[in-house]
Amino acid sequence: MSSSILGIDPGSKGGIVTINPKTLKVLYAAKTPIDIKEKVGRIENFANTCLIGYAFIEMPLFFMPRQMKDGTKFSSSNAAGKLGKSQGEWYGILNCFLDDVFELSPATVKKFLKTQTKISGKASYKELSRAYTDSIPSFKAHTYGPRGGWQDGISDAICIAMAGYWQQQN
Repeated sequence: MSSSILGIDPGSKGGIVTINPKTLKVLYAAKTPIDIKEKVGRIENFANTCLIGYAFIEMPLFFMPRQMKDGTKFSSSNAAGKLGKSQGEWYGILNCFLDDVFELSPATVKKFLKTQTKISGKASYKELSRAYTDSIPSFKAHTYGPRGGWQDGISDAICIAMAGYWQQQN
């Protein structure tokens, strides 16, 4: 059985997905829960029931270093205070339950999307995300709601997971 990958767009309108990277099949996709108990429950469930190979979360570039500006080590215990509520909670929860958690900057995800889409010139992150997820049927099936509206948080979580996986393979 191959490992699945976990991707999280940690914003309040973000998404969370697990994907089999070999088959490109989405195993789970949902909007990110807002309540801390729901977040813990979701990740704990993934850790106990899925074979998660890698987990990827998008973080702004200035949060990437392990050493913060005030000299404190960046860890799950101080992540919520340093990153802001949503991103910090996710980072702390992921590191409690999973071994291989990687942060990606939005620029890294955008670089991946540019290599995977046929959009040339300047394109927004949103345009690239939509073009990428629309190009793969199993991804497209999870990015449109029941009324046909595009769910950009889930689309972004898919892109984050696949960009992280791509970065690990290269």
